[in-house]
Amino acid sequence: ELYGIYSGFESNPNLTPEESQSWELGVDKALLDDKLVLKATYFNAKLEDEIVGFYSPKNIDGSSKRKGLEVTSSWSISEFLALNASYTYTDSTQEGVAEVRRARHLGSLNLAWQVLDNLHINTNAQYNGSQLDEYFPPYPMPSEIVRLSDYTLLNFNANYRASDKLDIYLRLDNLLDEDYEEVFGYQTLGFGASLGVRFDL
Repeated sequence: ELYGIYSGFESNPNLTPEESQSWELGVDKALLDDKLVLKATYFNAKLEDEIVGFYSPKNIDGSSKRKGLEVTSSWSISEFLALNASYTYTDSTQEGVAEVRRARHLGSLNLAWQVLDNLHINTNAQYNGSQLDEYFPPYPMPSEIVRLSDYTLLNFNANYRASDKLDIYLRLDNLLDEDYEEVFGYQTLGFGASLGVRFDL
């Protein structure tokens, strides 16, 4: 970014390093004989002299601020079953305007089940709230801000320990074949499945 010039990318020797300040405050609480653990963390961060620009990098004036709350829980339901959940609220702004690709709401739910001594199953759901993104139409049209829809992904994993040296695993991603975007205009994977083995020599 300081000196490189190649394939249409420009350098800017006048760039200054980004500077950031952050702090957080958290509280943990164990319940049900430590089988249930709750955690809550408030965070606050400020970034100054942020570097932006894909083709022509530059420092932007003002500061980027991010603050929010993260809540997590871990529950050992039984010796063989565990449930974990998390939720994060983030207020991310640049000079008072919402930042792109920063979802305000994120959440996850994970269920782990030790079915047998040698069979473990894990199911995971991930929620990503709606967020803004920047669309770059063909030159010389100016960029514009668009909104990406929220989405939920459901994933499944199973691992079978066939022997001391052999593991057989199954992985199913995006079980509901959700159609979603993380970056505007870029296609994401739909339902995917993989079956494999791991052998220790």
